Amino acid sequence: MTNKSYSEREKNKILNDLNETRLSEQKKDELKKKRTYNKKIYKIASKQCYKFMHMERKYYITVDDCDRLTSKPRMTTLYYKTFDEVKTKKYLIKTEVYSDKFFITEDPIRVYYKAYVLENNK
Repeated sequence: MTNKSYSEREKNKILNDLNETRLSEQKKDELKKKRTYNKKIYKIASKQCYKFMHMERKYYITVDDCDRLTSKPRMTTLYYKTFDEVKTKKYLIKTEVYSDKFFITEDPIRVYYKAYVLENNK
C-alpha cells in the first residue's frame, strides 16, 4: 500500500466535490418525492396509475413508469379511457432537476415539451 498524504487544499477540494454530489442527489430525490407525494392513485386496467392534470384528455401513467422517469427523455405509454375500453398512446416524457413537473411532448420528431402535474389527493 502507498502512504499518500494529501495537502489541506486537496482535502478541501475532495470534500467539496463530495458535498456537491450529495446535495445534487438529495435535491433530485426531494423533487422526485414532491412530484408524486400525496397524489391520487387510480386503478386502470389492473394497474395503479396517476392522472395528469390539464391535458386535452384524461391521461394516466402507471406508478412504475413514473418512478423510472429521469431527465433523459423516454417513450412512455399513457392510458386513457373511452366509453368501453382503455386505450394507450405513446408520449416522450422527461423530468428536470429544477422542476417538480413532468415534461411531455406528443411528437418525438419535432420536440416541444409542455409541463404537466399529477392530480392531488383531496
